[in-house]
Amino acid sequence: MKKIFLTSSLLLAVLIFAIGNEPTKDLSLAKVNKKSGKYIFLNCEPVHEYEVVYNIEIKFVISSSQMDTTDEIADMVLKRAFKMQKKEGKEFDAIIVGTQKVDLAIKFK
Repeated sequence: MKKIFLTSSLLLAVLIFAIGNEPTKDLSLAKVNKKSGKYIFLNCEPVHEYEVVYNIEIKFVISSSQMDTTDEIADMVLKRAFKMQKKEGKEFDAIIVGTQKVDLAIKFK
């Protein structure tokens, strides 16, 4: 009986040690879509540090015929960012859509 108890305890200790030392995966990293050479972050923010180049405000009334998908919204924001870039001459690397009150055009540091 003692042998069974000691064997079970040893096996349990090894199992607990193995589970406790398992390397953890960094689940905060992901791939994002790129369109026209710019990264598009939809409802998320990049992990890498960045600075805001433009605040992109689009004032429109959303109807079901106007916007069907998040891709269409991202396309509209990206087009607006390109117009702002052409007007002001400041380069940007990516846009962040949907995480704040206004969308952002950003440049990575």
